[in-house]
Amino acid sequence: MEITVVSLSEVTDQYISCFKDIKEVCPEELANFLSIISSLILIKSRALLPILEIDEGVLEDADDLARRLEEYRIVKMLGKKIQELDRRGAISFSRLADKKLRPIFFPPRNATANVLHKYFDKIFKEIFTEPQVLPQKELRELIKLEDKIKDLAEKINRGSVKNFSGFLNESSSRLEIIVAFLALLHLLKRKIIKAEQCDVFGEIAISKI
Repeated sequence: MEITVVSLSEVTDQYISCFKDIKEVCPEELANFLSIISSLILIKSRALLPILEIDEGVLEDADDLARRLEEYRIVKMLGKKIQELDRRGAISFSRLADKKLRPIFFPPRNATANVLHKYFDKIFKEIFTEPQVLPQKELRELIKLEDKIKDLAEKINRGSVKNFSGFLNESSSRLEIIVAFLALLHLLKRKIIKAEQCDVFGEIAISKI
């Protein structure tokens, strides 16, 4: 399945509902979730608005997302096949080891205490190294979906914004573009505004209902 075929409304609903329901979540899981969602929405945004410029780093993220989705599809397909084999009783069993055979271990001839100590010492030195000092970065201003929805609705009511690209001109980052697109989808779903796109990859005109 192509990434652009994925239902954007379902992605948006899941994105918003998850953030409303989640109270405590692992930071790593949340970061992975946001990375996948943002990449998917940005790809869909570019399919609808080819005027958006996406740098090479973002495109690499998209390729990585496509690869992971393809791997997930294969694993899911194999899981169904294994489930079907189990349902039909197609199960194999390995032969048990002969109890009469005694296990024999042949250590290397040069495996002396000094040699083992040398290699274990090397391993411990590689593991227990000095902690890495991460570069400092400036914190960016938090962008809230609720604020973006309110901002877009107010500008459409005033008539200061008549198309979506005009609203995107105020966005200064990839994250802000994604949140702006989510705000547009939310207002469309609530039937607060209406949008019209004459051409497949043309401009999206927006107005209040």
